[in-house]
Amino acid sequence: MNYTNLYMTRGDTFGFDILIEGLSSDLDEAYFSVRTDINDPAVYTFQKSLGDGIEKVDISEASNRQYHIEVAPEDTDNVELGNYYYDLQITVGTEVFTPLKGTFQISYDVTRPSGSV
Repeated sequence: MNYTNLYMTRGDTFGFDILIEGLSSDLDEAYFSVRTDINDPAVYTFQKSLGDGIEKVDISEASNRQYHIEVAPEDTDNVELGNYYYDLQITVGTEVFTPLKGTFQISYDVTRPSGSV
């Protein structure tokens, strides 16, 4: 597992790619979840899933898979500034893995007034 802290500006597009080595089939499920309270499993600040913010990237390596995770501006436009918790959970067959987790900081935007896109 990789502990990585992520930083983004509220109301901006934020994206990154993850390369999964040694994986010869596509993911069955993937969730990028962000929340304020890690102890409340019912409340997400936002969540992305396969086909809704998580997309496969075509690469030429047969034993690797790459995925792009993207947070849209509307996902954070009205979110309070501060630190959140996140993880990326993936499922292949019956196996579940969490290759990334850490804090997710949403910071201010000087250019646009708060709450506007």
